[in-house]
Order: sequence, then C-alpha cells, then structure tokens
Amino acid sequence: MKNRILFDHGMSSGTKRSSSVPFHRCSGGIIRSALVGVIFLGALLTLLWMAFFRFAMERELLVRTGFATSIERLYCNPMSGRMRADTITFRNPKGFPDTEFMRLSEVGLAIKPLTIRGDLVSVPELTLVVEQLSLVVTHTGQMNTRVFSDALDGTNESESDRPPDRPAPEFEIEQLSITIKEVDIEDLRSGTLFVRRYRPGVHREFRNVTDFDEVVRTLLGDLLQAGLGTYAPGVLAVIPSRLAGPAGPVFLQGDERLKATMDSVIELLKNRFETAPEDP
Repeated sequence: MKNRILFDHGMSSGTKRSSSVPFHRCSGGIIRSALVGVIFLGALLTLLWMAFFRFAMERELLVRTGFATSIERLYCNPMSGRMRADTITFRNPKGFPDTEFMRLSEVGLAIKPLTIRGDLVSVPELTLVVEQLSLVVTHTGQMNTRVFSDALDGTNESESDRPPDRPAPEFEIEQLSITIKEVDIEDLRSGTLFVRRYRPGVHREFRNVTDFDEVVRTLLGDLLQAGLGTYAPGVLAVIPSRLAGPAGPVFLQGDERLKATMDSVIELLKNRFETAPEDP
C-alpha cells in the first residue's frame, strides 16, 4: 500500500508538472507576441507620422512659394518642437529655367511649441546649410531669389487673400548657424548670358538674435568679400525673415493630425485581426 501510495503520489505530482509547462509556455508566447505587436505598432506609427509630416511640409512649401519642393529625410517631433531635414531641394517656378533653384543639405529647427501662438516665438536653435544656390535674373530683371523670399514672407499676397491684423511675431534665436557653400549666377539682363560660379564658403554662428539686421550685415560683408558684388543681396534673400513660416501650421496642428493618424492605424489593425482566420 505504501508503494502504491507513493506511486500514485508520484504520478499525481508528475501530472501537475507536465500540465503546468504548456501553460507557462503558452503565457510566455502570448507576452512575447504582445510585445512584438506593440513594437511593430510603435514603429508603424512613427513611420506613418514621418511620411505624413514630410508630405505636409512639401505641400505647404509648394503652396506658399510656388517652388516645387522635395525633402529626402525629415524628422519632426511636434511635442518637443524639434525638426531636422536633410537635403531639401527647390525647383524654379514658371517664368524661370526648369532647373534646380536651391538645395539645402541641412535644416535644423527647435521651437518652443507653446510660444508659436504668442507674440514672441522662442527658438533655441536654428541651423541652415545652403549647399547650392542658383540665382537667376531674367531679361526683365526678375530674380528668382526675390520671388522665393516674397512668397515665403507673404509679401506677394493680394489684400483680399491676406488675413486682417496679422502682424509678424517677434522672435528670439538662442543659437543661429548659417552656411552658404556654393552660388551659381545666371544673368540674362544684358541680352548676353552671364554665368559664373562662386564658392563663398560662408559659415557664421550668432547668439541671442532678436532681429536680422546684424546677421544680414555680417553675411553681406562675407559675400562681398567673396566677390559676389551686386548679387550678394539677392543671395541673402533666401534667408527667411519669418521663422514660424511653413513649419508653424504643421506644428500647431501636430497633435490633431497625429491623433487622426493613430486612430486610422488602430482601426486598420483592428479590422485586420478581426478578419484573420482562427488558429486550429
């Protein structure tokens, strides 16, 4: 009897151990699958947000300036107000040669989001690297850099299109870095095509900037020293005077757009899992 009791006890204990192993394995598999799903969902949301923001920025720049724009890589976090773009390419609009207008190899911007709607926009950091600029002057004297500048600043809007009482906000840039590497000049005013390439290699850093007067004077001196002469002011026209410019609307609507994107992805995944066949 003792042997049988011990035998039954051993079988009972063994049965419990063998039945508990599949349970732990099953629960561990569920946890791992859930973690993989969460990681996949987070990566998908991030990729969708990046793709959406890049498309939104390209469209905003095209609508605002009339210059077709392509952005190779873009990182943006509306919550922190940080944005970085690599290789932004603009093409000339109608009335100019169908060629590349400007290529920015790097644009870095940090804005304190809560200040965008206020009277003083706080910008901890702004980096602008002009890799290549093609300044074109038509036979009528129209300059593509001026067209770009006026469009970006909104000075070419008609009175009917311009919202009333829209004063440009004040700004403060804690750290400003501007680089201008290469400038091509194409001037058609004299009837004879004038073409020249300059490599000014300008690189300047400024601190606590509240207006562009000092910045413009410094950069203008650098460009004049590089030999650009009367074309120097036209080159500086590509430096935006309104920092919130095209990034402002996207930053302001970032929360709503991100939420809408997340809702769409969640609904898509929900439908996918509901229609998936059950495991046998």
